[in-house]
Amino acid sequence: MKKTRMPKINNDTIAAIATSSGRGGIGVVRLSGDEALSVAKKIFFVPQKTNDSSKLLQRKSFISRKMYYGFILNPDNKKIIDEVLFVYMKAPNSYTKEDVVEIHTHGGSAALKSVLNLILNFGVKAAPPGEFTKRAFLNGRIDLTQAEAIIDIINASNSKALYFAASQASGSLKEKTDKISDKIKTVLSEIEAAIDFIDDLEDDLDTAVLIDTINKIIKDEISPIIRFYDDASFYRDGYTIAIAGRPNVGKSSLLNRFARSQKAIVTDMPGTTRDIIEIKINLSEIPLILADTAGIHASENPVEIIGIKRTKEYLKSSDLTLFLLDASTPLSDEDFKIYQKVKAKGYIIVINKIDIAKPDTLIEIKKEFAESVIAEISCLHNMGIEKLESIITEQVSEFDDSNEHSILLNMRQKKELQSAAEALQRGVAELKGNAYPETISIELQEALQYVGNISGALISEDILDRIFADFCIGK
Repeated sequence: MKKTRMPKINNDTIAAIATSSGRGGIGVVRLSGDEALSVAKKIFFVPQKTNDSSKLLQRKSFISRKMYYGFILNPDNKKIIDEVLFVYMKAPNSYTKEDVVEIHTHGGSAALKSVLNLILNFGVKAAPPGEFTKRAFLNGRIDLTQAEAIIDIINASNSKALYFAASQASGSLKEKTDKISDKIKTVLSEIEAAIDFIDDLEDDLDTAVLIDTINKIIKDEISPIIRFYDDASFYRDGYTIAIAGRPNVGKSSLLNRFARSQKAIVTDMPGTTRDIIEIKINLSEIPLILADTAGIHASENPVEIIGIKRTKEYLKSSDLTLFLLDASTPLSDEDFKIYQKVKAKGYIIVINKIDIAKPDTLIEIKKEFAESVIAEISCLHNMGIEKLESIITEQVSEFDDSNEHSILLNMRQKKELQSAAEALQRGVAELKGNAYPETISIELQEALQYVGNISGALISEDILDRIFADFCIGK
């Protein structure tokens, strides 16, 4: 693996609106850089008397981390833009480890944009997404795992996702990767000693012990973290549930019941749903992505055919399928064909229209799917929906988050850890094949590089830019 130098820090002073768009009680404009205070001082004025804007003076000195009351003035026309609170944080005791100024305005977009535009007129650069956190990383205040955890905290839609993100922000993943790196380095030191003192030590290398040590690193340190990602990533990304069945069994009606609103069009005409409609809900602190799919059946309508194709693709990628059956009509060949597509993965048999169910049909369904989890509902009369929700909750396993491996990676981190494990496995193969110590060393050094990429010890600028592009502006 090619090593890369740490990207250089941009020394421009930057500014951005740090609060979300829309109306609110307070909005924040943030500046960071060497010129942050000198620029902000040019537009911040304080009254001679509290709350009296008739006589305003430019404040000359500021104590770090103390909040000041005053007004933002346009220096050109002396007009007041807004009544604000002003705080200066002197480097290195700030979020970016640079001089930082925050101006707390009223939360309307006009006030925030006016203050920001005034600051930009002094040559300050508009901050791209994630630039403040990127500087915090480049300046050594946080590592890359903590930086990525910040965006996860912002995006957390449930308490579990927030818990994992906050844990990572406090350094849990960095602590774990440091431990893995230390263990790899211990093995590597023995290998490299054999290189440096080949005549004395090559015969003394205990290959069996080294193989056992590397395998334990993979088995006990790396694999459990990757497994936890596979099991628990839905807390951050959402657990996808497809609602499938033949046309007119009530798929759209069920989606609307989950949404508690009319998200999908419902008619008596089969084939109304032509494309996938998704909603996001939280069910017992579990983020769910529910999808109403097109009814699967034989069709010559080209639009329906496209919708059915997308449904089949969605079923392959979803975590769980709610397979809807109609209790008012006998099972059909189409029902059994759909079942063949959903049975390979997790599914729940959902019998709809039990308010008008035919007894023979209910008996037939329960007999055919006796080994399956079954829920009986009526979307029309809102019967059995809460029971179905509790069944879904039970299907989505709870995880033990109290052990040292309960760290929720993102996809980038998972891939780096997988690559590290693969490099270690190649090292084991080289050891078993009695390869030269130099060859084995290359594999272990590569594993170290992958682990180091997780915390950002050495990472390319383009990867860094892609990571921070996912951040919001102002963070």
